Amino acid sequence: MRCAIACVALLLFGAAQAVPNWDLSNTTWQLNYKYTYSSDPDGEYGGVGGFTGAELSFGSQDAAGNVAVKMRIPLAQFADDCATTVNAELKGVVNGDTVSIYPVSSSTSYGFFLSCTDPSCFAGGHAMDVTLAISLHLGANGLIDSGTGTIHDNLDLTSFTCGINWPTGYQFDLDSFSGTGGPAKRKVSLSGKTTLDNFAGNPATRPLTLDLTGPTNQTIGLAMDSGGNWSTQTALAPGSYTLLFGVDYYLRGKLDRNITGNSSGLDVDLLGGDAAPNNAVDVHDLTEIFIHYAESSPDVDGNGIVDLKDLNIVFGNFGLQGD
Repeated sequence: MRCAIACVALLLFGAAQAVPNWDLSNTTWQLNYKYTYSSDPDGEYGGVGGFTGAELSFGSQDAAGNVAVKMRIPLAQFADDCATTVNAELKGVVNGDTVSIYPVSSSTSYGFFLSCTDPSCFAGGHAMDVTLAISLHLGANGLIDSGTGTIHDNLDLTSFTCGINWPTGYQFDLDSFSGTGGPAKRKVSLSGKTTLDNFAGNPATRPLTLDLTGPTNQTIGLAMDSGGNWSTQTALAPGSYTLLFGVDYYLRGKLDRNITGNSSGLDVDLLGGDAAPNNAVDVHDLTEIFIHYAESSPDVDGNGIVDLKDLNIVFGNFGLQGD
C-alpha cells in the first residue's frame, strides 16, 4: 500500500501538444517503473525504491493525439491486510514519441479514488490528492522504453488502517519505465506503383485493394493515378508484413516488407485474366469472356469492351494462380 501514490504517478504528466507519431487506440498496457523517495517526512522509508505495475486501457485516439484513458492499480501487495485498488478516468495526449497521461481536470492538484473491499479499512473509498509530472517515451518497436517524473503527496492518510501510513509531503522520483502490451501503432505513409499487365485503359479507373497481414491486420482501399502510383497514411504496429494487392480481373500480387516507419517503393506487377474472379486464370474466366463478349464487363484490359484482346490475356496467363 506504501507506493500507491507512486503507482498513480506513473500514469500522469503534462506537455505541450505536438504531432503524434503513434496511435494508442484500443490498446492495454502493463507498466513497470522504479521509484525513490526524494522527500520522506517521517523517515519511514529512508529513500528506498522498488518496482511495481499498473494497468492502462486506452480508448479511441483522435487525429490530434487526444485519447481517453482508464487506469486500474491493485494495491493489495502494498497493504498489510486490505485489498485496495486505485481507479481513475484520465485523458492523454500523444506528442511525437511521447505519451502524456493526466486527469481530466486542468487543476494542478489531482484527485484519484482509492477503494477498499475490506470495511475495516474505510467505508466506500477515499479521494487521493497528489501533484505530479510524468513523461513516457515510445521506442521504435512501439513499446514504452523510458520515462521520468515526480509526484508529491498532498493528502494525510495516517489515520487510516490496513497499512496506510502516508503523512503529507512525500515526493517520489520516478524512472526506469518499461511497458508490455499494446504495442502502439506507428503513423506511417505508404506508397508504391502497381503495374497492370497489358492494360489499355487508365489505371485511375480501377480501385486497388491492399491487405496487410502482420502485427496489425488491415484492409485499405486505394486510388491509383494514371501511372498506377498510389499513396496512403495509416497506423501500424512496427514489424514484418505481407502485403497483398488486388485489382478487378487481375491476379493478386504479394510483397513481404519490414515496416517500422514510412515506406515507399511498394511496387508490384499484376497479371490479368481473372475475369471470374477466383484468383486464378482458368476455364471459368474463358467462360466469362465468351458469355459477355462485346459487352462492357468483364473488361480485363480496360479498353471499354470485352473483346479478343481480353481473350488473348486469358489465354496468355492460363493456368496461373495469384498470391
